[in-house]
Amino acid sequence: MASKRKKHAPNKHTPRQVPRKPRILWANPFCLLDTSSGASMSIREMLRQLAARGYEVGIVGATSFDAPKGVHRLRGVWDELQGYQGKVVRFQDDPLIHDVVVTNSTVRSQMTASEESAWLNLYTKYLDSFQPDLVFYYGGQTLDLLIPHEARLRGIPSAAYVVNGNYNSTNWCRDNDLVITDTKATSEYYKKNSGFHPVPVGKFIPKESVVPGLHQRKNLLFINPSRSKGAGIVVQLAWLLEQRRPDINFEIVESRGNWAQLVRQVTQELGDPRDALSNVAVTPNTDDMRPIYERARVLLAPSLWWESGARVLAESMLNGIPAIVTNHGGNPEMIQDGGIIIDLPAECFDKPYDHVPSNEALEPIIENIISLFDDEAHYDRIADNAKSVGEQLHNIEISVSRLTDTFEPLLAKRSGDKDFAELMKRQHKHSLYQKLPGVIYKKGQEPTVYDLKKINITDLTTPDNNEKESYDTRRLVDTDNLILPMRIIALDNGARLAGSSTLSPLLKTNAFSIISFDPDGHLNSSASLPSHEEFKYYPNAMLGDGSSINFHHRIDPSLSSSIPMEEEGDSGKKNLGARVIHSFPIPTICLDKITGLPTLDWLVLDGKNSAIQILKNGAKLISSTLVIDLEEIKKPSLHKSDEIEDIEKHLQDSGFIKITFNDLALDKMECSHQGSLATEAQPISENHLFIPSKKHCADLSDIDRTKLFLILKLGYPKNSDIEDYIYDNEICIAPHLTDEGGSSKEAVNSKEAIMPLTSGKILV
Repeated sequence: MASKRKKHAPNKHTPRQVPRKPRILWANPFCLLDTSSGASMSIREMLRQLAARGYEVGIVGATSFDAPKGVHRLRGVWDELQGYQGKVVRFQDDPLIHDVVVTNSTVRSQMTASEESAWLNLYTKYLDSFQPDLVFYYGGQTLDLLIPHEARLRGIPSAAYVVNGNYNSTNWCRDNDLVITDTKATSEYYKKNSGFHPVPVGKFIPKESVVPGLHQRKNLLFINPSRSKGAGIVVQLAWLLEQRRPDINFEIVESRGNWAQLVRQVTQELGDPRDALSNVAVTPNTDDMRPIYERARVLLAPSLWWESGARVLAESMLNGIPAIVTNHGGNPEMIQDGGIIIDLPAECFDKPYDHVPSNEALEPIIENIISLFDDEAHYDRIADNAKSVGEQLHNIEISVSRLTDTFEPLLAKRSGDKDFAELMKRQHKHSLYQKLPGVIYKKGQEPTVYDLKKINITDLTTPDNNEKESYDTRRLVDTDNLILPMRIIALDNGARLAGSSTLSPLLKTNAFSIISFDPDGHLNSSASLPSHEEFKYYPNAMLGDGSSINFHHRIDPSLSSSIPMEEEGDSGKKNLGARVIHSFPIPTICLDKITGLPTLDWLVLDGKNSAIQILKNGAKLISSTLVIDLEEIKKPSLHKSDEIEDIEKHLQDSGFIKITFNDLALDKMECSHQGSLATEAQPISENHLFIPSKKHCADLSDIDRTKLFLILKLGYPKNSDIEDYIYDNEICIAPHLTDEGGSSKEAVNSKEAIMPLTSGKILV
């Protein structure tokens, strides 16, 4: 009889194999903590939901944002982060961890080669150490193309996220395995126009994060006032309703766009130039939209570009707030019968989206708005439809299921378990592979960690406008708490401001944009010139009448000018430094013909070039200028006294008074050319500051009074005459321009407010 084989009990000490979590790596130079980017907010929520469902998630980013206001979530540590430029910091954003390369600029296009190299190095380290099963990303720029390429070399699949109509070529998706989007409309758009078929997965918005406890339903809401979002149309609608239905109030929430600038531009085209509209309230960028939706009755979203599916529409539907949208892109799909779909003239959809339609063309929209405010039964019916659309179409649980079902075939390959070394050697022409360490950061080189829950943000109080103490300049000069509808724009002819110690503190406030013309380019190689997106420096150019003019280089470079100079001193001796060694023609720019300059607040003129020509050819801009700083060089003589007298008379007629400084108004920095060859040739100057008279001050808007205060207080600090002027005329920061919520520098201004500085059209 055959003996039975004895069965052995399983070894209790043998470790049981536990299936590891699927690993997903998000990689992109844009920061997912950006509050001005709907795409970033969507991706962040996707990853949060995936992490909550058992996926292991890694994030590699940089401090690039869609708009400067997007740093809102990081405002409590933003200044501190500047000390880590070129390095990696870590944001603890439970349940996520963001490893981020700190860049010099928040603008993606200004990311330097060394910063891109640092980011790529961090990304490849993550690939080899984190060993993801899937790489997830968006973007079609050069660096972005390396994201799926590096993954493909290691046998890791990649997925791209596309939520706009800007991807016109097919090279960008050559190396990725999957493209996802938010709406069927965008999926069909790319299937028809480019041949690939993105998988629509919907929006990812937790209802509790956007729905308040109650709804007042009183405001007509518009979010992100940019031309492409239809802000020009909204300005025109507000302008029409201001007289017709002043009881209908608009609330504008700024993100990338700048409402005040658009009001000026559009009302100018409508023949009724305005700085503001009485039926409009502007709210700064925020990361908590619930109070805004609490006040909203109707959402306006007249997008003019191909918008895949505006995030605010999903939020509106979740709140049961009816929306009015254009019949374009994916927005009609987003609201279905939870709102009203409108048509606009075809010209409105052409870039740069600045066509002003006739009032008659907007009449149907006006009628729909009035109906939603006056007909309660009509409103309730559409509001119920909106709520139903929110529950069925924008339910985050359904969206997450679509996403995981779409990712699962790629994650099932468990590509992170592959031997990357062998794969990389096969791809390398010399069969080489540099084995990276098993950890991303060596011991002692770990990044500084910031816990978003612990970042301290101090709420600042609004000054009391009814008390004299509200004019205390020590309190009011805090520009971190200021919200201006646009930046203070300064033109600096002769580079006096650019060569002063005042420049850097002004730029750090984030309230100033400065254009500097340097005729002889003497600061061109100066290490002191800042690298700042709101400082534009133009060597070998100057303001004038639009013609060319001869500029004279002198033995002493500090005396170089475009007008004659006395070469004989008081003692009758020749001033060697004043002698001309070379003359050459340079172009001049007519002030009123500078393309796209929305306004001019501060004009700084040096004493070496004719001021009268500049003023004569800038009457339009100067009519609204707040401060004109005119330098008069007394020794050696460059200006005739009658020219100064003519200028003073002209500006007095325009409502200005003059304050004269016997010393320099702007403190000069040490420059390489300041060692003069002849002591007698050293310029001795007076500075004439032309500022609004008391009567003129009384007519200024709160915004202009705030700008005037900042120019005088920050541009000419510790000057007793300026202090007396400020107190005598009660010039201060208007209290309602401070943010009661305590927001910081990102709320000061938007990039779009200074388009002429960044568009390259300033000299056209």
